[in-house]
Amino acid sequence: MAETQPADAEIKYDLAAIYNDVGLAFEDWGDIANTLAHHRKAVEIRERFIAADPSSRQHRRDFSYLRESWSSLLLSGDVKGALDSNQQGLLLRTSLATEDPKKSDYRRLLAISY
Repeated sequence: MAETQPADAEIKYDLAAIYNDVGLAFEDWGDIANTLAHHRKAVEIRERFIAADPSSRQHRRDFSYLRESWSSLLLSGDVKGALDSNQQGLLLRTSLATEDPKKSDYRRLLAISY
């Protein structure tokens, strides 16, 4: 669908979530190479959404989740990459919780990051 409807942002957004979910499944199966490949595709898509609308809280929230789910980098031996990815997720979640301190979802995500 993403190939036949390249202008449909909703399809692309869902595609990023699917890449992440498939990557997590590969991680469960111990296939780190495919895990990383799928996570990278998800990151590429989500980075485009952030670049197009950096003020979008939904985009930043979803991207923070993606950055936090890169435990596969640890499994691949890339400790620095895993720490950097988690740090990016933490910064996004700190920003969201600061901007809207009453939103429990942002505070919960921030607590998970710590």
